[in-house]
Amino acid sequence: MSFFASGTHQNYDLLIADNTERNAIEWITDWLNLQIERAARDRALALPVDTIMQFCPKM
Repeated sequence: MSFFASGTHQNYDLLIADNTERNAIEWITDWLNLQIERAARDRALALPVDTIMQFCPKM
């Protein structure tokens, strides 16, 4: 209860999260985007060639 009463959870835009001086919102945004990019890349690598080819333009 003291965490909520402290107001700390309301200041994520002011909290410096790392040594590049990103705030907590920027840090979590960057981290989530990286996770999404990795998942998309890993999924693309796992797709069968036939599936990939149906999305490629005909040469």
